[in-house]
Amino acid sequence: MTQETLKLVNALQRKLVSCLRLDIEPTDLDPDTELVDLQSVQSKETVQIDSVDLVEFIVAIENALGTEFLEEEDGLMGKRTLRGFADYLTQRVASQRLEEFCAT
Repeated sequence: MTQETLKLVNALQRKLVSCLRLDIEPTDLDPDTELVDLQSVQSKETVQIDSVDLVEFIVAIENALGTEFLEEEDGLMGKRTLRGFADYLTQRVASQRLEEFCAT
């Protein structure tokens, strides 16, 4: 994983935890585990995320980046992991916006 991708994954972990008000440390989330089956790396407990939570998370990302992804055919709803989200965003969002997102 590149340094830029790692920064973006870390920002997505923080956004997911804050957006969904999860009682877990952002770094405990494995970026390669499917979002609907997320587990805490530390406690091995499954974090329950449903499709409504996923939409809420995507809308939070859209708001932070000032763009929309939900309507795209192969958009974020089709991504299954935080790393998948990071790869998708890296391909579709200007690097300056991603740097700003990572800094928040």
